[in-house]
Amino acid sequence: CAEGPDASWQGAVDALGRALATLGWKKADTAVTLSNHFVRYALVPPLAGVKRADRAAVAQHQMQAVYGEAARDWRISVGEAGTDANAVAGAVDPQLVEQIEALLRAAGLRPAAIEPFLVGAYNACRKTMNGASAWLAAAEPGRVCVANVQSGRWLALRSQRVSTPLREALPALLEQARLAAAGDMQAGPVYLVSREEPPFKFPAESAWSIEPVVWKH
Repeated sequence: CAEGPDASWQGAVDALGRALATLGWKKADTAVTLSNHFVRYALVPPLAGVKRADRAAVAQHQMQAVYGEAARDWRISVGEAGTDANAVAGAVDPQLVEQIEALLRAAGLRPAAIEPFLVGAYNACRKTMNGASAWLAAAEPGRVCVANVQSGRWLALRSQRVSTPLREALPALLEQARLAAAGDMQAGPVYLVSREEPPFKFPAESAWSIEPVVWKH
């Protein structure tokens, strides 16, 4: 699709419409993966007296604190989490979701799910993580999201635009996320999920190691 500003999704939606027009099948349930370029993330901490259902309001406040008044109209979803654990919140422009759903219906398809790439990336490797402390990197051209997950708990999350090859940008981004997070986080295995990034390894002396994960969607 045509390139545009980082958060501009119109070119991607236009490309989706053209692609749907070429499909020969109809009446199918359809899942759509949103690029992390179009999603803003935050970790919503557990707060005393705040019920799980009220976390959306806390997430809305956090998004507005970081991104300003533009976040007031965003559609925010908050993932499941225990009352003593961080929850992952994702925010998107509601018009993006509305246009995707409209295009799918116009093509005779049923919108069954629309989820961010970060969610799909985590689901692709959560069984392999097996509850161990690990880092996740969800990489796309021009952007990478990194997260630290321990026993299913999200302790760190950062999404950043990158302009250099991932093998060069990822070590520094991991270190920034590790140092900025609360607690004593250690370097270690990084589950890398990407459809475009060729396999690579960190130098032998590095405290980080790459565990590539095949993205099948």
